[in-house]
Amino acid sequence: MQRLRTVPAEDIALVLAAVAVTVWWDRQILFTPHVYQPDTLLLEYWTRRFQDPHLFTDPLTHALLQTAYVPWGVQGLYLLASYVVDPLRFGAWGAVATAPVTTWLVFRIVREHAAWRPGAWLAAALFLLPWSMERFSGTHSRAFEQPIVFLTLLLVLRRRCRWAALVPVAGALLYPPAALIGVGVVAAAALSFPGRRPAIDREIAVTAAVCAAGVLAVLLAPGVAGLPTSDLISASAARRYPEFHAHGQMEFFRSSLLVTLRGRYSGFDLKACGAILVSAALLTLVLRPRNALLVRREVWLTGAVALVLFGLAWALLFRLYLPNRYTHPIVPLACIVIGVCWRPAWDAAARRLGRWAPVALAAAIPAAAVWIGVRVFPLGPLMSEAQAQTMLGNVALALAIAAAAGALLAAAALALRGRTGPAGGVVLGAVFSAALVVGAVTGTSDGRDYVTCGSPHLQAYLRTLPKDAIIAGDPVKLDCVPVEAQRPVVITRKLYQAVDAGYLKVIRPRMFAMLRAYYGSSVHAIAALHARFGADYLVVQRDVVDVRRAPPAYDAMAPFARVIDGILAGRTRPAALELPHACAVWHRLQLTVYDLRCVARSVAG
Repeated sequence: MQRLRTVPAEDIALVLAAVAVTVWWDRQILFTPHVYQPDTLLLEYWTRRFQDPHLFTDPLTHALLQTAYVPWGVQGLYLLASYVVDPLRFGAWGAVATAPVTTWLVFRIVREHAAWRPGAWLAAALFLLPWSMERFSGTHSRAFEQPIVFLTLLLVLRRRCRWAALVPVAGALLYPPAALIGVGVVAAAALSFPGRRPAIDREIAVTAAVCAAGVLAVLLAPGVAGLPTSDLISASAARRYPEFHAHGQMEFFRSSLLVTLRGRYSGFDLKACGAILVSAALLTLVLRPRNALLVRREVWLTGAVALVLFGLAWALLFRLYLPNRYTHPIVPLACIVIGVCWRPAWDAAARRLGRWAPVALAAAIPAAAVWIGVRVFPLGPLMSEAQAQTMLGNVALALAIAAAAGALLAAAALALRGRTGPAGGVVLGAVFSAALVVGAVTGTSDGRDYVTCGSPHLQAYLRTLPKDAIIAGDPVKLDCVPVEAQRPVVITRKLYQAVDAGYLKVIRPRMFAMLRAYYGSSVHAIAALHARFGADYLVVQRDVVDVRRAPPAYDAMAPFARVIDGILAGRTRPAALELPHACAVWHRLQLTVYDLRCVARSVAG
């Protein structure tokens, strides 16, 4: 298929539009105080010590950094950014660069295939607008996965394999799973199928081998240099912990394969918008099976490499880190397939079903994609009829806007091309139906990917405490203390990440001790927080302590909901509500802060 001539103004317009969409989706994080992407509470809170080395010198943060959860390249970026801006602000605004760049890469990859100019715009819109499927917010290490993979793919498509081989090597510093996929993409480029037997391009194969060696060297270098490296838990050890089963934070071991694949950590938690995208891609192939030949083999092989690594990650759990890290490219690849195949599918429909069939199918095909995605596709939400009707009611406005936009775009395309009759019907059907699919995936996307930190008066007081003061309290309610008050904690819900064996040995005793002290009836247990973990202050929220069952936030944190319920069953009076008034150093409404040194002295006396 003939490639379209490059128009620089079109690329500029696309990037500017992608920047505007990214700012819109992330506006709460960018412009609203006390709002963060949730994983910032885990992965970036400690980067503020780049600007102030007296912050976060506590044992818990030290144990977290020993896990190497944040790759060294990402740490370097935050370190450089800290010279000119607050690292957390850098993380918030970094998405405004990574998301548009990746959108442009998707756009250019479709341009390498398609002679239908709207196809690349369709793929870019389908990639960026369902924001809940993307992972750019907060600019954590995973935000670099799609740029690494798709820059490698674009260079391979342009036969610049030596340049493509450099991308995974550099990418290993930012996101190792993406680097492994990139190595597979370069290696796959060495394969060709001139006949029945595959052939291997030796020059590209050597390039891929050098690329793999470079990635391996980058991944092994921290261990050789004596820097912290991950000590991932084994699958057999993980099976012994409720945290990895149903209702745990990391649900890897479920009742069936399908339930596991539809879980949060499987990598195939597509939600409604992702399921609609995949269904639409499959429909383009059903309408015209030869569309599969329009998508270049490098694109298909990229998906195959991702799935192979996903399978290996499950087979070697957790030696290749989390399996879901390898399935992130699947949705962008579906967008590419749709962008390449959409117009040819409508041409085929016109030839097979009649010249006016595209007009009749203009709304039917998007409706079929939605219905299959939300009700039939096994990895989708599998909604009931009532749930599907409720969803359609919720997205009716998005679909109406999309229909109006599609009608205007189709009319403009017909006017500019001067087409009437059957050819005009194909244009009308392709453009109008594409707009409806964009509206469906946008309307079903939940753009909320942020957390709002409350209790500003408490956070302001905690910021007045010494920088090395360690704060104790309910782990859920303390989630925001590291980012808002910039003070270390005994443990929080967000900092409870059990995949590293060494880190698990640190956090598990802390969580049990913190819950037993906070919800229990022993003042001695509260005082022991100071001796065991160096806790200096305890935050008590009366309406949280004085409960009869575990708060709902612990329902997905097995085994701790059961632990709290067991404590409450044998409790008479919450010890946290019986602490000496003389030890209270701050109070407002339901919140009181106690000096644990004072509490420890009173208990000893």
